[in-house]
Amino acid sequence: MAAHNTYFPHSSDAVAFWLESLRCRSGRDLWAVLDDDLRLAVAQEYVLDITGAPDDSMAAELSARDSWHPHFRRMVDGLVSRWRQTHRALAAPIAYPYRCVPVGCCLEVLVTHGQSPSGVAEPSLFITRFGEDFGWCVAATNERLPVPGWPPTDWVIPQLRSKP
Repeated sequence: MAAHNTYFPHSSDAVAFWLESLRCRSGRDLWAVLDDDLRLAVAQEYVLDITGAPDDSMAAELSARDSWHPHFRRMVDGLVSRWRQTHRALAAPIAYPYRCVPVGCCLEVLVTHGQSPSGVAEPSLFITRFGEDFGWCVAATNERLPVPGWPPTDWVIPQLRSKP
């Protein structure tokens, strides 16, 4: 079942689907479980990379959950490749132990643990956001919450900031 037709009642469901999609599903399924702000920020970054200038129309088309823009596949293929490298410790099809922490209204942080090729446990952090239409979605694949704009930026949730 494609993610855009799925309602995720728990943040761990969304992250598990995202990890499964990263491992063995299409980039389109992976894209569909991302939250609106993450998809838009990624699309804006891609638009700036290929055109050198803001283009709201192109970014909106690329960021659609069900995008059919001509550049969509190239954008998502590059993203999937980068994420597969970043999250390679979570590549094995196993059940991941996780810890879930609420960090704000409709936001949770989920920490999963995979195993590196050398056998060392490696944590990965995901931020999830709850939305009425789709339930929980992946809002960030690290501690930085994307903020759409020209250029897109990010924000670190205060609870995730390192203590001096």
